[in-house]
Amino acid sequence: MLGEHPFYAMVGMYAHMPPLALATVAGYMPDHWELRIIDENVDPVTDEDLGWADYVFLSGMYPHKDALCRLAQRASDAGKHVIAGGPFISGSWQKVRGKYGIRPLCLNEVEPYVDRLVADI
Repeated sequence: MLGEHPFYAMVGMYAHMPPLALATVAGYMPDHWELRIIDENVDPVTDEDLGWADYVFLSGMYPHKDALCRLAQRASDAGKHVIAGGPFISGSWQKVRGKYGIRPLCLNEVEPYVDRLVADI
């Protein structure tokens, strides 16, 4: 419900600088793909969201590591292909490689290999 989020209560908005990584990645995807971007700072990912998805792309910073890993495992357990990137994954890939159902890991910036990633999907 609006206004219940702590940051919203302090400044009257949900995020001063909302995360744009997944919106940027979405811009590289083919136009005919149906996409959903869910910011868990606003709304949690539901079982219905996971049921709808074929692939789950995740991104997060180090403070999000626990939530990112839990969501990755949840998506993997639901039979979804999980692709993860962002600062936490790039800086800690050795800790998550082969865990939580995340394959592949997108290290550093995705732009150099996004075309190959899309072709592989």
